[in-house]
Amino acid sequence: MSKKKHKKKKSDINLKTWLVGAITDLIIGIILTIIAKLLE
Repeated sequence: MSKKKHKKKKSDINLKTWLVGAITDLIIGIILTIIAKLLE
C-alpha cells in the first residue's frame, strides 16, 4: 500500500510538471506569434 501511494504521488508531480511545461510552451508560442506579426 505504501509503495502504491508513493507511485501515485510521483505521478501527480509528473502531471503538474507536464502542465507547467505545456502552459509555458503555450505562452512562449503566443509571444513569438505576436512578435512575428509585429515584425511583418
